[in-house]
Amino acid sequence: MGSVLAPVVSVAALAALAVVSCGDGGVAQSFRTLEKESNRQAAIVCDCFEENGFESRADCRFSYAPLERSAEQERCIDDALGLDPTGAGMAIECELRLQREYTMCLRVNLVCPDPSSTQECDSAYFSAIGDCPSIPSDVAGALSACP
Repeated sequence: MGSVLAPVVSVAALAALAVVSCGDGGVAQSFRTLEKESNRQAAIVCDCFEENGFESRADCRFSYAPLERSAEQERCIDDALGLDPTGAGMAIECELRLQREYTMCLRVNLVCPDPSSTQECDSAYFSAIGDCPSIPSDVAGALSACP
């Protein structure tokens, strides 16, 4: 059932690069919404906590909890996203659209004992993600330098 977790992990990776309280309101709002979408997916996936190798639903949900960030990390990420809020926003908005589609697909298709039940969702997501713009390279470079 590991494939069910792939987009959730994708959002977790994005969460490590962005902050909920970014300086640019549009990017910040899009990211807050993206993080909420990730939490929705985790809730759905964690209904199958045993199949995903967890002892409880709570353990599963905890493993996908948003990362805590220091004020220094938030400032660094805020500054990095501020280098190109339009470009970063376009990347986040594209990812958000795909994550919403993935969440809806999970709701309809996930059957806990059947790991193949989400193949349609996974295929659609991974086919489309390559069409999303990347975080601009200057922003990505600045983000990777954040503590």
